[in-house]
Amino acid sequence: MMTGCASASAGPSSAWGRRVFTALTGLGALIVKYGNQFDTASMFVPILVLMLLGILLTAGIRRMEARIAPWKETEREVISSSR
Repeated sequence: MMTGCASASAGPSSAWGRRVFTALTGLGALIVKYGNQFDTASMFVPILVLMLLGILLTAGIRRMEARIAPWKETEREVISSSR
């Protein structure tokens, strides 16, 4: 049990940390695989997919927030105009 705590305190640079932050399958695994093979062109494909997903999800959540809580837009406008 103590070894697990020691490796957890080592941070993301440890082997334990890499397994936590990347999956065995999926886009994270592809990034690690292509990175280990020094195939940077292929490595950027899953990175760009993740970036696009982040942008689309953020835009979708903002639209949903504007529909569900329209007063938040007014708050943003007041805060941005007071700066």
